Amino acid sequence: MKLFDREIHLDKQFIHGTHRACSPEQTVQKYWPMASRMGITRLANVTGLDYIGMPVWVAVRPNSAGLSTSQGKGLTDHAAKASALMESIECWHAENIELPCRLGSYSSLKSELNLADISRLNYYRHAPPRDDLAMPWLEGYDLMNQTSCWVPFETVSTNYVMGAGMQLNNCFVQSSNGLAGGNHMLESITHALCELIERDALAQRETDMRTLPAEHIVRPETVNSEICKQALRLLTRSNLDLVLVDLTSDVGIPVFGCSILDADPDQGWRTLPVFNGYGCHLAPEIALFRAISEAVQSRLTHISGSRDDIVQSEYQRGGNKDDLLSFQNRLRQAQGQRDFRTLTSQATDSFDGDVDWLLQRLRAVGIDQAIVVDLTRRDFAIPVVKVVVPGLAAPVGMMKARAVKTPARKIAYLSTEGRVA
Repeated sequence: MKLFDREIHLDKQFIHGTHRACSPEQTVQKYWPMASRMGITRLANVTGLDYIGMPVWVAVRPNSAGLSTSQGKGLTDHAAKASALMESIECWHAENIELPCRLGSYSSLKSELNLADISRLNYYRHAPPRDDLAMPWLEGYDLMNQTSCWVPFETVSTNYVMGAGMQLNNCFVQSSNGLAGGNHMLESITHALCELIERDALAQRETDMRTLPAEHIVRPETVNSEICKQALRLLTRSNLDLVLVDLTSDVGIPVFGCSILDADPDQGWRTLPVFNGYGCHLAPEIALFRAISEAVQSRLTHISGSRDDIVQSEYQRGGNKDDLLSFQNRLRQAQGQRDFRTLTSQATDSFDGDVDWLLQRLRAVGIDQAIVVDLTRRDFAIPVVKVVVPGLAAPVGMMKARAVKTPARKIAYLSTEGRVA
C-alpha cells in the first residue's frame, strides 16, 4: 500500500494471540533500554493481586502529563509486559509532540490546505467547533485520499497540563483513542484503526452491555478458539460469572464486549463491581480474547488502585449489591443465540493487506478520511501514530449525541463535558 508517498509492505511474523511484526519478548528487548529517557521508571507484574491468573502488567511514568500508569494484558507475561510498555511509550509521544504547528481557523486555511472535516470530529458539548475559531493544526497523511491532511492539535495531543505556550480551545475531545505504537508503522496503523472501529461500535451499541439482547450474546460453548477457551477456563475456575457480547457495527469488523463479576457478589470482605472489556480485530478470536483479557485487566486495575482517574466514588459505587444482583440475574437468564463458530477471519498475511481491508470497510459506511499523524521521533525511532477518522464516534462518560447522516449510515457524533482516556 502507499503511505507517505511510498509503497510499503510488511508480512506478519508473530500470530500467537495477536498479530505483530515480531514477538512481544523482542519488542520489550528493543524498547525497554529507552524507557528511562521517556520517564518510565518500572514495569510491575500485578497479576498476583487477583486470583484469576491471567497476566497483567503495569508501566509507571510518574511525571506523566496524563495518566502515570499504563496497563497491559496478554496470554503470557511477555505479552502483558510489552502491552503495558507500549501504551506508556505511546502516551509519552502524544504528550511530547515536536511536529511543527500551523495556526489558523478552518475557514482561513481550507483554501490552501487539505483539512480534516471538523464537523465530524468528537467535541465537547459546551464548545462545539467553529469555522472561524483559530486553532493549532498538525500535518498528517490521509490514507484514503493519499495526500497531506491537517488535523486539530487537540485531536492528537494527550498532554492535559499544557502550559501557556500552547493554549488550546478545549473544543475537541482529547484522548488516546487511535493512538498506537509498534514495531513498524503499518503495525501501529492497523492497531489504531481497530481501536477506532471498536470505540465507534461501542458508542453505538453500549447499551447492549446492560440489556444483553439474546441475538448478540455469544454462547460460550461455541467458542472454538484455543486462546479464548484458555481464558474462559481461568474465569470459570475463579468462580466468575461472565457474558460475551457481539458488538460488531455496520463496519463489519469483529468487535466484542465481555462483562465479568464474582459469582457470589456478597463476599463480605470485599464487593467488586462489574468489569467490562472490549476488543476489535480482523480475526474474531483475537477480538474476543482482547475483550476477555481487558475485562480481567480492568478488574486488576481497580484492585491495585494504581490508575489516576479512578476516583473514590467509583469504589463506592462498586459496593452496591442490589445493582450487582440485578445484573447477575439478567446475565444468568440471558439465552445467547450467537454461534462463534460461524464467524470467519478477515485477517490477511500482511499488515498492509489488513490496512487496505479496514479502509475498504470504512469507505463502505461513508467514511472518506483516515488521517495518520506520524509521532515517531528521531531520537527513539519507535513507530508511533495517532490516527484521526472523522465520522467515527467515541464513547465518553457524560455525552449527548446528535444523529448526522452520511451517504451510507447515521453516525452518533458525541459531545461531552469531560475527557475520555
